[in-house]
Amino acid sequence: MSFHLRNKILIPLTLVFLWVASIFVAIYQNEQQQKLSALKQLTMASVEAYHKANIAARTKKLEVLTDEIISNPMVVQYLKTDNRSALLALLHERYRVYDKAGHITRFSFLTPTGVSLLRLHQPDRHGDLIERATLKRAMNIESVAAGVELDTLGTLFLRVVQPVVDSGEVVGYVELGEEIGDIYNDVISTFGVDLYLLIDEGLLVSGDLTAFPGATVVRGTIPDTVIYQFNNETFPVYLLKALSVSQGHRDTHVHASHQDTHLFGVLPLTDVRGRSLGRVVIIKDVTDLIVISTHSMILIGTITILIWGLVSLFLYDVLGRFERRLNRSIEALYGKEVSLVNAQHLARLSGWELNLTTQTFNCSAEFCLLLEIDPAQAPTTLDALIVYVHPDERQIFKEYINTVIDEQGGEDLLHRLVTANGVEVWVSLVAARICTVDHRCETVQAVVQDITEARGAELQAAKLGSLLKYSWNEIYLFHGETLAFVEVSEGALRNLGYSLAEMKNKTPLDIASGVSAHEFDETVTRLRNGLIEQMVFESVHQRKDGSHYPVEVRLQYCRDVTPALFMAIIQDITERQRYTAELERKVLYDEQTGLPNRALLCDRLGQWIKQSARNEGVFAVLVLEVNRIKEIDDVLGYDVGDALIKQVAVRVVSGLRQSDVVGHLGGGIFVLLLPLQDEEKVHPLIDKLLLLSQVPIDVGDISIDIDISVGAALYPAHGDEPSLLMRRADMALQHAKAELLNQMVYQDTNHPFSIRRLQLIADLRQAIKNEQLVVHYQPKVNSATGVVESVEALVRWPLGNESQWVGPAEFIPLAEQTGLIYPLTELVLRQAVKQCHHWLEVGIDINVAINLSARNLLDPSLSNTIRNVMADNQVPAKNITLEVTEGMMMRQPERALGILNQLHDQGLGVSIDDYGTGYSSLAYLRQLPVHELKIDQSFIRTMLNNKDDATIVRSTIELAHNLGLRVVAEGVEDMATWVALRELGCDLIQGYFVSRPANAVHFEAWYRNHGGRFIPE
Repeated sequence: MSFHLRNKILIPLTLVFLWVASIFVAIYQNEQQQKLSALKQLTMASVEAYHKANIAARTKKLEVLTDEIISNPMVVQYLKTDNRSALLALLHERYRVYDKAGHITRFSFLTPTGVSLLRLHQPDRHGDLIERATLKRAMNIESVAAGVELDTLGTLFLRVVQPVVDSGEVVGYVELGEEIGDIYNDVISTFGVDLYLLIDEGLLVSGDLTAFPGATVVRGTIPDTVIYQFNNETFPVYLLKALSVSQGHRDTHVHASHQDTHLFGVLPLTDVRGRSLGRVVIIKDVTDLIVISTHSMILIGTITILIWGLVSLFLYDVLGRFERRLNRSIEALYGKEVSLVNAQHLARLSGWELNLTTQTFNCSAEFCLLLEIDPAQAPTTLDALIVYVHPDERQIFKEYINTVIDEQGGEDLLHRLVTANGVEVWVSLVAARICTVDHRCETVQAVVQDITEARGAELQAAKLGSLLKYSWNEIYLFHGETLAFVEVSEGALRNLGYSLAEMKNKTPLDIASGVSAHEFDETVTRLRNGLIEQMVFESVHQRKDGSHYPVEVRLQYCRDVTPALFMAIIQDITERQRYTAELERKVLYDEQTGLPNRALLCDRLGQWIKQSARNEGVFAVLVLEVNRIKEIDDVLGYDVGDALIKQVAVRVVSGLRQSDVVGHLGGGIFVLLLPLQDEEKVHPLIDKLLLLSQVPIDVGDISIDIDISVGAALYPAHGDEPSLLMRRADMALQHAKAELLNQMVYQDTNHPFSIRRLQLIADLRQAIKNEQLVVHYQPKVNSATGVVESVEALVRWPLGNESQWVGPAEFIPLAEQTGLIYPLTELVLRQAVKQCHHWLEVGIDINVAINLSARNLLDPSLSNTIRNVMADNQVPAKNITLEVTEGMMMRQPERALGILNQLHDQGLGVSIDDYGTGYSSLAYLRQLPVHELKIDQSFIRTMLNNKDDATIVRSTIELAHNLGLRVVAEGVEDMATWVALRELGCDLIQGYFVSRPANAVHFEAWYRNHGGRFIPE
């Protein structure tokens, strides 16, 4: 007999090897394709992101420039009066700088109707109506608009158009444009690709096209399309078919050339109105990657085949030797095949054999061990064996043996043996009559299995069944197939209200509420198949009286018993669910009002957004604040404040619809979610809420009038994210409170530009630390003599060089709000006092006025700081004046008065700035240690044209003189105003008519050129 192992093993192994190798090759090729596809997608995504980032950065730059331009009041005035010659003279040099430094080649001013007033890049052209999409967008939204547009000569421009607003009216537009063709050269050098720009020829007017930098214009390759090709690479013809398929859409597939060495992708090119201008074709050479991949595949294949050859030779030799030895062993064992089969069928742990002819008895060594006897003392007859059988079961044993002898077979017999040491052993006996080839029955062979432990387990299970009757826990045993209850614990019977007899006529499906037989079978399938040992799940059980209670079920399947049983241990989780619900309530609901808190409210707001996005719905997010709640807490106590908030919550909820949602964020702030039919419906709902504040709320014996403010944001108009809508509703609320209104719906103008604000705060902090802020000086001239008696120190913040500045109106409020006003004021104070010391040394004896903020005026250390600075620079107190605005002193007048008295005691002069814009009176000013009064420029600039303002100026001068105060008029910009103020007796004149603010060097030169006095012509 030969097994031919080498052929039977090596051939299948070789086939498996070839199959695995082919799979590996396929996987490797697929991976390479995926890598190429990923490379292409990454390249396209990177190019697209790079393009968008460039456009965004350039747009931001143009917006900053337009902001700078319209911040100049002269620009606004000239544009308002259509004075194009003045605009040209004012901004011609600035446009030259823009064009040279920033490649800005379009700079225009337009009237409110879109007519060209001035094109600085083509100053001879004006008067025609501009129809550009960017301008139309700016006119529609009355805000800055930006976007890409295609010139009729094929040049791409990025344009920014910003309305110029004066007194709430659009007086014109400023437009800046920049060619963006150099972006594509940057893409080529940055990403190592070939790039072609395909422009729709129907969008072009002139036959002579302006090529992009580094690009060549090609016509005729693609119908109705002009191609700009970069790097002097001819546009590949094989891409024409692919382009006809993509049709301007982004192509995300890998497209190979005839050599399979290039990747190809298309990006759409659109203008500001979303109109398709053409496509950008990106081609990347991947020849090196493909060559490396191919060489790697060949090398790996060669090494794998070589290794397999060596392994095959080794296996061939080993299997040959093993085959020869196996054949010899099989031949030696073949003669014992029949006896071996019988032994394998009967043998388990031990056995014995009875010879029916000689009546002799033989047993195995393992059987002797079972009886705890020496093999030499083994029984030799059947009667000697019966001695070891338990007396109560000897008769059964004999009958079983006789049955086997008579019937040539028998079932298993469970009985006990008593060992030589008197130990009872449970065994399972299987006996059979063995016949020879000629059908003569000569022996009885038996197999004996020790089942003492298993029998003990069964008895233990029986005891467990009886114990169930006395258990207070819910424990069930039920049939594995019929599901009929077999045993039920006393605790289960007591909880369910059934008797044991009633339960044995039921199944778990009768007490598990709403569970069908099919659902139960699907649930326990894995348990029945032995895939898991235990299942734990929650359900609901029904008592006999119909009441329900939640339970946790631990289910096991006992397949080792006949029949198989399920065992279920049940735990009533009513208390646990109550605790969980209470915990959830504390986590998701406000403890004070019982309304949803911030976490739950944001979750519901997210759900509203998803649902409204599907249904195209509209809803409002309202932030409602009870004003003066802190005042109520401080005056009446927190108990009264809490009770007031609870009653407000009740009143708000009672005034809402069933579909509305209201939550409490703490303090006096509530958030409401209100579905709307359209956006205009929000106003009646807000008015309804405001009516709630018209009726006082009684808290104990106290009747409290409440005042509420409401801010609203609308979905989807104001955002599609929970945090954004909440933030914008709060912005509207804060804006309403700042404007002394009781309601406000969010508008773009409410937005505080928080990103720019945060960046400015960080930059301002660094600028103060590095002393990058500078002080400019504006003279104050005696109106009668023209002598320059004083200068006002004004802080300025240059960016880099002095060609760009951050306006004081932007960074001074930030300093006030963030506390940076303290180091800022100290910086200005030190620079101004130091400069005053220098002027005194060179013979310029003038007074320097330094501005203080509201925070400075309330700073108890201010007096010491000023004293130390003046002492360090040896400047007399008479040369320093401190200017404080009228509104500052009205915030905390008593505290402000104390600080001013300290400054006055040091000999410093005190001047009231911006008089007329606050709420004080000249009678109140008599109490202050001031020597000077500055009339706000808003009255000075209009006094010649407005009789009321002229009366205010005249009356202020007369009353101030009666109180012994000098009067300064700021904002004087022309000779007529100078003359009028001089005739009214105004002491000092300050304004652009005299001089603009200038740095110390320029002011000193101006002062010396004028001989220390200003005489108007």
